[in-house]
Amino acid sequence: MLSAIRGSLLCLLALAGAVIGLVAPGGDPSPAAQGAPYPSGVQRPNVVLILTDDMRADELRYLPHVRRLLVARGVTYTNAISPHPICCPARASLATGQLAQNNGVRHNEGPWGGYQSLLRPRNTVARWLHEAGYHNGFHGKYLNYYHQSGGRRPPGWDVWEPQLTSQYAYGLRPTRFEGGTRFSGTYITEAVQELTDRSIRRAHRSGKPFFEWINHVAPHAAKLPGRPHQIHPVYQRKYADAHAHALPRVIREGDFRGTAAERRWLIDHTRARLRALRSVDDAVARTVRLLRRTGELKHTYFVFTSDNGYQLGEQGILGKNRLYEGSLRVPLVVRGPGIAPGTRDDTPVSLVDLVPTFVTWAGATPGRRLDGLPIGAVDDTVRDTLLIQTGDQREDASPGWWWRGVRTRDYVYAAPVGRPDRGFLYDLESDPGQRTNLIRRQSHASIRVALARRTAVLSGCSGPAECNRVFGPLPPVG
Repeated sequence: MLSAIRGSLLCLLALAGAVIGLVAPGGDPSPAAQGAPYPSGVQRPNVVLILTDDMRADELRYLPHVRRLLVARGVTYTNAISPHPICCPARASLATGQLAQNNGVRHNEGPWGGYQSLLRPRNTVARWLHEAGYHNGFHGKYLNYYHQSGGRRPPGWDVWEPQLTSQYAYGLRPTRFEGGTRFSGTYITEAVQELTDRSIRRAHRSGKPFFEWINHVAPHAAKLPGRPHQIHPVYQRKYADAHAHALPRVIREGDFRGTAAERRWLIDHTRARLRALRSVDDAVARTVRLLRRTGELKHTYFVFTSDNGYQLGEQGILGKNRLYEGSLRVPLVVRGPGIAPGTRDDTPVSLVDLVPTFVTWAGATPGRRLDGLPIGAVDDTVRDTLLIQTGDQREDASPGWWWRGVRTRDYVYAAPVGRPDRGFLYDLESDPGQRTNLIRRQSHASIRVALARRTAVLSGCSGPAECNRVFGPLPPVG
């Protein structure tokens, strides 16, 4: 068992509350959600999106600054997912507000992956917010392989600083960002934060509301030039002793079935992830302090999340691009004007909902048909099922697609494309650890059929009305 960890081990062991827009049930967003202009004299809010890379939802509890400054002062969405849980498709949805069938990005690489697959790459949220009067800054990782695109800045970015080299080296190799900035010997989280600080000061001087998209590498595995395999995330020396007793969930709950060496490697990897995240935690505190000093804090929405989760041994898997909860679930915390502090919301929401949220906050007009809804407008009366999907590189009968499925409050269903009976079905209420696959249980046959039908419907959806539906109650068990 644990074949993915075993394969990796052989290669790696030697290496070290405000109303956010109204949506009519079953219909398109209201004029406010479509970007109706703000009344004269009303100050539009700043938006700061802080994105980690491969962070699990359950790792949020290890970040003391984020918990104190964002969680305790905002709302935590405890049922948030990345509906396409791998870097490039997730980031494409954050740039466009669309699912992969509509923005073109189904995988990190190959014919249907990477930046080269993004349809209309110059039509993104930055352009729409810029047209609404926003000053926009981007720092860190963009879509995979953007650095091979010729470096043509998408419209709308006043400050455009995607990372071009040594993307996962954590500062152990010289790092270059578009715009000419280079760092040598600087830990990557501190480098990204230095760019962020400079951009926020510039935005503040402009007198405009601003949108900052901050991309941190942690806790993604490290990868160094000349070494073919990824290694543990690199962390700063000051956190070398932090989280010395932390264990991955699969070990805490007694589900690990690997060797002693695999167990040791997984524990070390888990702790390295948490230690790398502590520097992101520091960066969040630094951003809050800067906004407080400039007087911008009270006008700013913070959104803290990750592009996807990560399997740390659950279902015998190490990695992402899987439709299990470890990969799907992401942290999502929002702090800002009108949001009740210290609240929790278990409404199922997705990363695709963030762009409609930003557009609504900014009073902007989107240049695409958005597939999500503003998060403050989502409840079970407007949507009860979320599409989930993964892609591949194979040129076959389902080009670019691998598994597709749906997730409701109670169930998650997914199957290889074209094989609806060969996947999995889990009852998330009674089996949150996903230990018992119900796909072949006769008692759940009607539920499987119903969820397969929902998958077929949503796999071709486009726009808010088609992609956000109330299908109604599932058939009873039995």
